Amino acid sequence: MSDAGHGGTAVTLARNSRNLQRNSLARLDRKLALVTGAARGLGAVIGTRLHEAGAQVVFADVRDAEGQAVAASLGARAHYVHLDVASEGEWRAALSAAERFGGGPVTVLEIGRASCRERV
Repeated sequence: MSDAGHGGTAVTLARNSRNLQRNSLARLDRKLALVTGAARGLGAVIGTRLHEAGAQVVFADVRDAEGQAVAASLGARAHYVHLDVASEGEWRAALSAAERFGGGPVTVLEIGRASCRERV
């Protein structure tokens, strides 16, 4: 087989993959996502991708300055709320704030790092 044949197949596969991804993500229009651990790293990337796909995204984290900067960089449909995932009261406040932003049902994607500490 020639390289040209393989190149054509690779291009077709890449194009089909992009179309499938675009069509799958288009289903996020008018949806609301709350992403925890969203000030940086994986949480920020996931929140940004959801936003790019049309979702209303609430970035939640304890790193307020970083989280606000991520949300502000995306503009419309991106918001930031302070949330320590270990606090039940902060969960209530974050979910309440997220509901005010509108969109479809709230989806919670918990992103974060767990740590185990012995309590004395």
